[in-house]
Amino acid sequence: MSAEPIPVNVEAQRTCISCGGVRWATHFRVLQRCRDCGFIKAEMDLSPEQVRRLYQEDYFQGEEYGDYLADAVSHRKNFDARLAVVRRLMGKNVGPVFEIGCAYGFWLEACSRAGIEAAGVDVCVEPVRHARMVMGQRAQVGDFLALSLPKGFYNAFCMWDTIEHLANPEAFVAKAYDLLPPGGWLFITTGDIGSLYASWRGPRWRMIHPPTHLQYFSTATMRQFLTRHGFQVMRCQSTPMYRNVGETLERVARLGKGVSQPIAQVLRRYTPDWLKQCGFWLDLGDILYVAARKPL
Repeated sequence: MSAEPIPVNVEAQRTCISCGGVRWATHFRVLQRCRDCGFIKAEMDLSPEQVRRLYQEDYFQGEEYGDYLADAVSHRKNFDARLAVVRRLMGKNVGPVFEIGCAYGFWLEACSRAGIEAAGVDVCVEPVRHARMVMGQRAQVGDFLALSLPKGFYNAFCMWDTIEHLANPEAFVAKAYDLLPPGGWLFITTGDIGSLYASWRGPRWRMIHPPTHLQYFSTATMRQFLTRHGFQVMRCQSTPMYRNVGETLERVARLGKGVSQPIAQVLRRYTPDWLKQCGFWLDLGDILYVAARKPL
C-alpha cells in the first residue's frame, strides 16, 4: 500500500521534493544534489513570465528542437508505442485522458485514432494552435495548475517529457492525484540521471541543460517522489525512442557536450537528405517510462 499523499510544500525551494530533506551539495557545478536521497535539481526559481519566454515557438523550431513538426514520423511512432503500454496497463478503461504539456498534439492525435477521448494543455501558443486548427484536437493554452477540471472525470494524466521542465513538479503531481478517481493513472517520461549511460557521460550528459531542464530524477528518486504523493508505482523502467538520423544530428549539434557537438555539426552539414530520413529505435537506458496509480 502506498503512503498517504503529502501536501505540496510551498516553502522554500530548498526542500527536496523526493524525500523532504534540506541538505544539498553542488553537483556538476550547475546542479544541486540532495545529500539524503540523491535527487538532483537546478537551483533556479523561474517566474511565470520567464517560463513563458522560454517556451515560445522557437523552442520547437531551432532552440531545443531543430524542427519539431518536421519530425512528425518519429513523434507518431513514439506516441503509438507509449499508447500501447498505456492500453496494456489500463485495460479497457483508458479514456478519457489529459495531457500536461501537449505541444503540437501528437499524443492527442494518437488517442483520437484509437477512439480514446483526450484533451491537453500547454504554455506555448503556436503549438496549441496547431494542435487545435491542424490536428483537430482539444488543446488549450494555459497553466495546468490554474485550470478548473472536473474531479474524477479523467482516468489518466500524462506528462510526456514534461516533468523535467517544471519549477514545482510536486504541485502538478498533487493536483493530478486530487483530480484522478480511485484507480486512476499517471504516466510520465523523463530522463534518468541515475542510469549507467548518464553516469558515464557525467556533466556531458545531453539532458543537462538548465534552465529548460530543472528536475533530474533517477529510478529511485522518482519512485520515492511519487510514493510520497500517494501513488503506487507500477512501472519505472527505461524505454526505447524512435529517432531519425537528421533529428539525432540536429539535437547533438545543438545540445551535445564536448567533441560530440562539433562532430555532429559537420555531419549535419554533409549527410545526404535520404540518409537523414532513415529511422531507428534506440534505448540508451536513460529515458524513464513511469506508470503510477492512485490506490482504489
